[in-house]
This record gives sequence, C-alpha cells and structure tokens, in this order.
Amino acid sequence: MNPRTAMLLSRPPAALVTVRVRIDGAREGEAPAEPADVRCEGVESRIRIGSMGASPSRVAESLAAWIDKRLSKPLIPGRVTHSELRDDSGVIDDPVAVLHEDGRTVDLTLHGGAWVVEATLDLLRRDGFDVIEFDPFDARCIAMCDGGTDDERKTNALLALARTELAVESVMRRGEIPNLQSAIRNLLLPPTIAIVGPPNAGKSTLANALFGQQRSIVSPVPGTTRDWVGEEADLLGLIVKLIDTPGVRSTHDAIEREAIDLSADAKREADCVLILLDGSEPVAAQSLLRERLQHQFADRSIVVLNKADAALPEWEHQRIDHRVSATTGAGLEALVRAVRSRFVPWADEWDASIRA
Repeated sequence: MNPRTAMLLSRPPAALVTVRVRIDGAREGEAPAEPADVRCEGVESRIRIGSMGASPSRVAESLAAWIDKRLSKPLIPGRVTHSELRDDSGVIDDPVAVLHEDGRTVDLTLHGGAWVVEATLDLLRRDGFDVIEFDPFDARCIAMCDGGTDDERKTNALLALARTELAVESVMRRGEIPNLQSAIRNLLLPPTIAIVGPPNAGKSTLANALFGQQRSIVSPVPGTTRDWVGEEADLLGLIVKLIDTPGVRSTHDAIEREAIDLSADAKREADCVLILLDGSEPVAAQSLLRERLQHQFADRSIVVLNKADAALPEWEHQRIDHRVSATTGAGLEALVRAVRSRFVPWADEWDASIRA
C-alpha cells in the first residue's frame, strides 16, 4: 500500500452522540488525559489518521510531511498541541492534535460543526487518504484502535460506539452470555423501528412519547405527517432509529402521496414494525389494513392498539400484542420492553440483576 493512501477513521454524523475523547482536560504540551464520556450535539468530531500495510518508517515519514504541510505547529509525540489546520485556501479549523508515540497515527479533535468535519475529510481525500466509516466489527478499524493486544483493541472498538450502560456492560461481558454477539451488534448499530397504521391513529404521539420530547407534528387532521422522521430514541438502553411514517390511506394530495411513497422504502428496510391501530375507531374500519400490514411485515411486526383508555368495547376480544395510551403513557413501558427483547433477549434479566 502506498503510505499516502492511509486509513482514516471517522464515526458517522448523529443528532446526539456520546463520544470517547482521549484529550479531555489536557492543556497544550501535556499528556492526554484518560478517556472520558462526553455528550456532544452535532457531528462526531474526532478523526484518527493512520495506516496499515506499509512499512512503519514510510508511514511515519509520510504522516510527518502531511503534518508539516497542513498544521501550523509541529507535533510532539504523546503531547497535546493546539494548532491551525489549513488547506490551500486558508484555515479550516484550530483543532487539538495528538501524535502517537510511534509517529504513525494522529488524533485530530475538531470543533465538530458539519462543515468543519466535511472540509477536513475532503482535504484528507485530496491528500491521498482513504476515508473509512467507523465500524467496530471491521478488522481495519479494530487494528487502528488503542490497545496492547487484539482483544483490547476489539474491546475499545466496541466501546467506542457503546452509548448506554447496557451496551457497555454487554461489551465487557461478551463471551459470558449465550448469543451475545448479535445483541452487541444491535446495541452498537441501532436497529430501525417503523410505526405504521391508519391516519390519526396516534403514530406521531407514540413516536414523541418514545423520543421523550416532541419531534413529529401532532394534529387531529389526517395526513399531517407529510414526511417520515428518522431519529434516535433510547429504549431502556437500546438505541433505535425510530421512523414515524405518514398514515396509510388513499390520497390525492401530491405532497402527502410523495411522503407515503418515500416512507415505503423505510418501512421495507425496518428491523421491526409497530402496526398502530386506533382504539377509538371501529374494528371493521381497520381490519383490512391490519391484515394487509401483518401479511406484509409478518414476524417483524408488533400489533399495538393505541387510545386503549378510550377504546370501543368491540376491541376487548381482539388479538392485540400491546394496548397503550400514547397520551397518558399507559402500557408504554411494556411495549418498550417487548421491542428491546427482540434485539437484546436477555435485557430484562440484566435489569433484574441491577435491581437485586
């Protein structure tokens, strides 16, 4: 491999991420502090530059040349340096940089704005670096993580994306619990949950209840949700990407029709689908839609009756997986636990051990 074509690790953008920052609390010229968990709005701002497949001396020489060209100050191995990062037009940012003791890896911590991160990645691409998305299960990424052994590097790679106590505990106990590997993947790489159903069934209200704050428009007017919302929610330690879709109905509104068509792709790719029915409306009015959705999503689906606190008597004998009131919160915890158990089967046992 040409040493100018090195590996660069960058975790993907997120609305809210928990990042591991090696240089937290360190001043210029000091050794980096121990890793610390930091909550960060915006975009992942830590970039690691290194290389594999080339001789150590050539990599060090190549990286030193890049540092000399792009950073305003020289880097001392193992020390924090506050410097300006420049492209051919001017200053991109004033990051904090740490050159590893071996001289073959540099950690850059940027200010985190989307433009700053993308401009830095574009600069590195132009300078001959390959940009790879951080994947804790990718051997290339694991090889570039901190650690004295392969197992330590793998652990650190997994911990880099562990954003909840449940995820951290799972990583540290991997190998002790049956079928843990698939659960760890679900805990680190958020599965997608889609909410589907008839208009005005309360899909946006349920989504907002799971988010913990209002993210979707809530209105009594059918068709209000004209664009599907995909953001992350924490379901008792399982981070999921939650998709609130427009109601399934025939419509002549061009904008709403486009939103429904766009959401169809999201629903097809969803790992779990919540089929939300309206308990305040007659069973017969929703039976055909329910049958179609259950057939379409099969074992990926969970049937949920919303407005259970005001449900018509005819719903009492219907087979429903969960009955909730998205407005009052009744039944929501049981629903959340059911969704979590699909991806982390032993999570309830873990909760019990914590309470014990």
